Amino acid sequence: MAIVSAVLFDMDGVLIDANGVIERAWREAAQLCSRVITEEDIRSHIHGRPGPHTIRALFSDLPRSDQEKVQAHVMHVENTATYEPIPGVARTIAQLSEAGITLGIVIYNSRLRCRARTPHRTTTCRSLIDWFFGHPNTPKTVTVAGAHGIRPPRCSS
Repeated sequence: MAIVSAVLFDMDGVLIDANGVIERAWREAAQLCSRVITEEDIRSHIHGRPGPHTIRALFSDLPRSDQEKVQAHVMHVENTATYEPIPGVARTIAQLSEAGITLGIVIYNSRLRCRARTPHRTTTCRSLIDWFFGHPNTPKTVTVAGAHGIRPPRCSS
């Protein structure tokens, strides 16, 4: 039986429900440019995609300055919103932490955004000792895990 020494959590959809905030941010940004974001846009170009992809896919015809305004608006909304934790996540994190298991967050975005999105910030941030950037199974995540003594063959998502 494998012994678990660390758990890396993805942020959106695992620790928090960010869909509503993300959709609102991009819809508001589109309205600033007199555009409408469709459900197909959300499925194909927003959820699970980094901001630069969404800008290229949906706003590439705009001048660079307008693209930057869109991105700035989205970042502002996402960084200042209140997020709902996935039910049971705070209890799970507390139990893992009490068991001495190293915990971390895998997130594509900035450290500020990570802290803004973390449910029950005071308790959770104290328990989660590291912030990992990238997504599971990427070279960067495996490298960071290795720096904490977790050998790559033991990394899985």
